[in-house]
Amino acid sequence: MYTFVFYYENGMTNLFEHIERVSFTDGPELTGQQILDYRYRLSTEYHLYSKDSSFTVGYRNLVYVEVHKED
Repeated sequence: MYTFVFYYENGMTNLFEHIERVSFTDGPELTGQQILDYRYRLSTEYHLYSKDSSFTVGYRNLVYVEVHKED
């Protein structure tokens, strides 16, 4: 599983933990090691999925994305 941290121009951050699958409005679906290896773009919505939740994250004013593999 993976943790995503989204950083925005205004200094705000959003943290999403225990993510198992990622997809994009206009891109591939990622699982496993692909999540860590992918070169993320800042111009698309992110769709994040964990065992019990799903999230859609917008890209407006997004500066960068951190992805961490959980132990």
